[in-house]
Amino acid sequence: MEGRIPTGILLALTNCNDPSREEEFNKWYDEYHLPDLQSTGLLSNAQRFVSTDPQTGQPKYVAIYETFAEDMAKAREDFAALRAKVFASDRMTDLGDMVAWGIFQGIYSTSTGEASKGVKGLLINSQNSKDTARDQEFSDWYSNIHVPDVLGSGLYHTVYRYQNDEPGDVLGKFINVYETHLDPAEASEGLRGERSKWEALGHMNDLLEIKFRAVVRPVHP
Repeated sequence: MEGRIPTGILLALTNCNDPSREEEFNKWYDEYHLPDLQSTGLLSNAQRFVSTDPQTGQPKYVAIYETFAEDMAKAREDFAALRAKVFASDRMTDLGDMVAWGIFQGIYSTSTGEASKGVKGLLINSQNSKDTARDQEFSDWYSNIHVPDVLGSGLYHTVYRYQNDEPGDVLGKFINVYETHLDPAEASEGLRGERSKWEALGHMNDLLEIKFRAVVRPVHP
């Protein structure tokens, strides 16, 4: 996002199913798939990222597309039509395995003065509240307590929060994208060291259920 505040994003988590053809997969994604999905103007500013520590069974690649649509339900309908058209074309590949994807509504964003230093990587995570009746309480805690703690560490300078209306096995109801100007793996490791401080301050929340976490660096553009 790099300072832009889209109304929502399309987030896609993928793997290449043939490691010997990974270069071919990446070339297809960057030169064909990204342009195809941005061809109508519904999606823009597409970026691709790769995990800094790929694990078996976890997505290696992340693609993020921005949308500035006012009506997210209509955006999903419009994308469904675009997706059907693209999938019916001869511009697809059999090398990709989709782990999870969706178009998600933006609910909160904020940044610090460090945002001017640029973006070297992302921390993407997703959570549920263990008590769905307290989802709003959980989300308020996350925005008003947890986000300031994370940004206050100096390891990340910007966060964008999104809501998933159809939580699944991989992505929970809340999705968060943090931008860092540091090496993303080092920033992630540094953040783990902050937990004891937050616990001492009483800033943790028993409602937190982590569904997904990825540390990624940009590969395109």
